[in-house]
Amino acid sequence: MDDFHFPQQNISSIEDPYSQQYYQIYSNWSETTSANLAISSSVQNPYIPTINRNVKIKGKRRRIASVSQRRAANVRERKRMFSLNEAFDQLREIVPIFAYEKKLSRIETLRLAIIYIAFMTELVLSGKTVEEASLNANVVLNQWTDTCTYQMNSSSICDDTPTSSGSVVIE
Repeated sequence: MDDFHFPQQNISSIEDPYSQQYYQIYSNWSETTSANLAISSSVQNPYIPTINRNVKIKGKRRRIASVSQRRAANVRERKRMFSLNEAFDQLREIVPIFAYEKKLSRIETLRLAIIYIAFMTELVLSGKTVEEASLNANVVLNQWTDTCTYQMNSSSICDDTPTSSGSVVIE
């Protein structure tokens, strides 16, 4: 406002009537505007959000892990995954597999293990001995294939001819 402020003059000293009228209008406008600015700065408009600079906004603090902590966590995760992969490899060796060109996925291995355990449970509960089961190898393999095909019809694991792997040998 000071940029547009006229120097203090007596209105009567201005000779031009137009300039005198202009100076009077400007003086009234300047006083009114200054008063309005003072009022509007003290009254808050409900539609305009106000920012209180004294209040600090508390956000979520993220814990920043140090480089050594992150590396240690990565090492633990690699060990965990290595252990898990070893366990799946051991399970793949135990569970009889079928002629299949690729390595079984984890879910296929687990499904096959569940079916194999259920089949072996039925075999034990039926009262057959290992010798009786090994004498009827074709029957056992056919039952195994039928069970596997029935329970895993959405997967292509059981579509091929059965073979054995690892320590489980059905003759």
